[in-house]
Parts: sequence; structure tokens; C-alpha cells
Amino acid sequence: MLKRVISAVIGTRHDRERKKIQPIVDEINEHYARLQSVSEEELRGQTEKLRETIRERTGELEARVAEFIATEQLYR
Repeated sequence: MLKRVISAVIGTRHDRERKKIQPIVDEINEHYARLQSVSEEELRGQTEKLRETIRERTGELEARVAEFIATEQLYR
């Protein structure tokens, strides 16, 4: 009986977890609905833009990693 009273007041574990992740699920559903109206070609274009952005932002990091590897090999 105590368990039922506590569950009624604060909810079950499932209810609490669902409430916690519901905003994330809603956001995903909004993105899904928005992307339904985008053509396949537009998505491909956006994908290429995203890849280029990633290349630009990780270029310096890749150069530093390559430099580190080269330096590491010199000391072996």
C-alpha cells in the first residue's frame, strides 16, 4: 500500500524516466517532421555542407595529430 501511495505522489520509475527524456523525443520528432518536406537532393547538399564544415573545423586538429605522430616516430 505504501508503494502505491509513493507511486501516486512521485510516479513510477518509468514515468520519471519518460518525463526526463520526453523533451528530447519531442525535439527529434520536430526535426523529423521538418525533414519530411526536404527533397533528397537538398538533403544530399546539406550533407556535403556538413562534411565540408567538419573538414574545416578538424583540419587543424588533424595537422596537430600528424605532427605528433611524426615527432613520436623520431624519438623511437
